[in-house]
Amino acid sequence: MYKWTFLKSVLISLALTFSAFSYADNHQLDINKASAVQLATQLSGVGAKKAKAIVAYREELGGFTDLEQLKDVKGIGNSIFSKNRDRLMLSAPVDSKSGSKAESES
Repeated sequence: MYKWTFLKSVLISLALTFSAFSYADNHQLDINKASAVQLATQLSGVGAKKAKAIVAYREELGGFTDLEQLKDVKGIGNSIFSKNRDRLMLSAPVDSKSGSKAESES
């Protein structure tokens, strides 16, 4: 009986581990909220230097309003953008002064 309980525990642990990896592979990264560490670890072809450049450019802009703006960052071209396009998402930029989402002008 103890062997069966142990075996069930191991199988459940493995299932949870692999489902976590699967979730991480399919999870989209919000480029208006991600840290440089998250960008560097979760995007293909993006290391620490490019990730810091993305964050600096985002701060300069006040937040991205279009995913294509990512290609304006030095070192991020069509190739890197295309590799990561499906991993990216974009929330409304956050106003750094008020902490609220910026209103878009009509």
